[in-house]
Amino acid sequence: MNFKNIISFWKNPIRYFFNHTLNIKLRKPEKNIITEPFSINKLDNFKISHIIFKKMLKNENIKDTFKKIILSGVLPHGYFGLLLLKEKKKEIETLIKQISKYRILPKKEIFDIKIEKYNINGSLDEIQSTGLLRWKLGIINYRDQMSLWLEHLIYCILGGTGESKIIGYKKQIFSFYSLPSNVAYNYLLNYIEGYKKGIKNPLLLLKSGSNWFDKVYDKKNNCIHKDNNIKRKAYKTLCQTWIGNEHISGEKEDLYIQQIISKLNVKKICKISQKWFTPILKNQKK
Repeated sequence: MNFKNIISFWKNPIRYFFNHTLNIKLRKPEKNIITEPFSINKLDNFKISHIIFKKMLKNENIKDTFKKIILSGVLPHGYFGLLLLKEKKKEIETLIKQISKYRILPKKEIFDIKIEKYNINGSLDEIQSTGLLRWKLGIINYRDQMSLWLEHLIYCILGGTGESKIIGYKKQIFSFYSLPSNVAYNYLLNYIEGYKKGIKNPLLLLKSGSNWFDKVYDKKNNCIHKDNNIKRKAYKTLCQTWIGNEHISGEKEDLYIQQIISKLNVKKICKISQKWFTPILKNQKK
């Protein structure tokens, strides 16, 4: 098995099932997006951020890059476009400063390991003396944490002893404690077997469930909170994620999820989330 496929599955099991098992790709009809005169659409914003980030990470001069972006016409006109670029540069500088604290002589390792009857191959990059280092220009979500967790398991199986971390927007940092190789091995075996089952029958691992579990999990005692107030707030978060609001689409609008779920089964979604996210929160550095 290629390790990239395992990560891709766990980041979105339902979409993976449709794309890779059924060979079905669903797309919503494109809408005419009306952009505010002083803002920029999401796709252009993403592209510009990554262009600037790559240049700044390599410590390259970005004056010419800024000129090209301004001439491309994707920015708001005049002063507002320049202001947006300056704000973006400031945000990226903050992120790069955080990254620079840990990024020293990164290494890459290609691996081919056996986990019981399964052969897993792939590679890990950005291996530091302190552990794996990852970063994201936006807010870190449960998919980013899942991806890092699986890579961290491989890192520990290969003998790594550091604390893998991901750095995100506004100095967000998530990191995992170092694990003994045999503990990481057993965890990874569970996720591989979950992957094998999930490519045959869709696994209802959802953002709604992850948001619920993040609120209801007691990290100190490694259990579900007994406080009914906390439980109510957690279920409210689940429902809000599922339904959405005027600014953010709810998970129920996802075309892939719509093919699987016609009615929200809260109990089932919570049970699945608890099973697969408990190891992540249990081993996440407080």
